[in-house]
Amino acid sequence: HRKGKQLWLSLDRRPFPLIHLGMTGSFAARLPDGSLESAEYVNTKVDHSTWPPKFWKFNLEMEDSAQVAFIAVRRFERVKLLQDPETEPPVSPPPPSFCLR
Repeated sequence: HRKGKQLWLSLDRRPFPLIHLGMTGSFAARLPDGSLESAEYVNTKVDHSTWPPKFWKFNLEMEDSAQVAFIAVRRFERVKLLQDPETEPPVSPPPPSFCLR
C-alpha cells in the first residue's frame, strides 16, 4: 500500500512495516535462485556485490527464501512498525486545522 511517500506492507501478522521513502530510498530483491533485482531511485545505485546491500535499513525474508531490502543512502528515510498503518500517523488523516482570530 502507498500514500504519498509512505509505503507499508500487509503481512500475515502485525505489526506491519511502514517505510517513509524520503529522497533516496530504493529496494533490492534477492530471489530464491540467488539472482538480484533492484528498483533504484534516480541518483541511487544498488551495490549487487554484497547482500544485504550497502546502506540497507530493512531486510524482509520470505518463506521461499527470497529477500527484499530497503536501502537508504541518506538519513531522511524511516522504517516504523505499526499495528494499523491506515489509522495511525503519519498515514492517518491529519487533525483539522483551526484558525483563531
